[in-house]
Amino acid sequence: AAEVRQKQATKLINDNTILDKAEKNKALSISYHYLGRIAQVQKEYECAKIRYQRALDIQQECIDRRSQAVSYYQLSIIAREQREYAQAQAYLQEALNLHSEYNKRLLQADIYYQLGIIAREQRKYARTYFQKALDIFIECNDRFDQAQTYIRLAEIAREQREYTQAQAHLQKALGILIEYDGRYEQAEIYYQLGIVSQEQGDYEGARVQYRTMLDIYVEFDDRHSQARANHQLGIASFCLNDYGQAQSYYQKALDIYNEYDDRYSQAYTYHMLGC
Repeated sequence: AAEVRQKQATKLINDNTILDKAEKNKALSISYHYLGRIAQVQKEYECAKIRYQRALDIQQECIDRRSQAVSYYQLSIIAREQREYAQAQAYLQEALNLHSEYNKRLLQADIYYQLGIIAREQRKYARTYFQKALDIFIECNDRFDQAQTYIRLAEIAREQREYTQAQAHLQKALGILIEYDGRYEQAEIYYQLGIVSQEQGDYEGARVQYRTMLDIYVEFDDRHSQARANHQLGIASFCLNDYGQAQSYYQKALDIYNEYDDRYSQAYTYHMLGC
């Protein structure tokens, strides 16, 4: 799709009978944008950065504020991929300021969410960003993105050992996913709920959550994720001194990891079998 749009823009640029200078500049910025997208998909990040910057330069010259926000956003993605976090944050802040001018609430929420992700990757405080994103998603009744943000907030709460809060966030996310029949996505919630139970010493509760997780992955024939569920069931069973069951779960996980030649996970599972 990006290649088709880039070709369309290039055709317009070369059509001297149709476009005035302003229109040509608009088409040129679009062309650079889609060339950037193509390079980005191909993981040619330096090339993508140059193309997005050229698009941005034209947009600034033409005072196209809305398009500038898009270019800043794309540049932030490239910076994040290259672990240039300060630069990524700066680009996102520019995009946020522009979206605020036009009161683009959902776009603002997405930027707060991305700022939260960057903060998490740097092991910095991210809760405020996710909470701001969640408040807007609730305001705009964007249910699916609410669910994803509740999951992020739950991860932070769990890391802070705020288990009641983590469970509350996860239950809200689960309720939304059930409401919208996001069956496959529910598996990750049950995994997180299992981890919360496990960290509180409720190993039987964890085992119940992991079994539900496993059932969903079996339903969708997701073999590699079934291995992870079996591994977690092995941990919970081991903690309950149910060693025979633990060994059975670990062996099932190991068989799947062998099937996928997942050497790292094989090693970890062999370690647990050795315990």
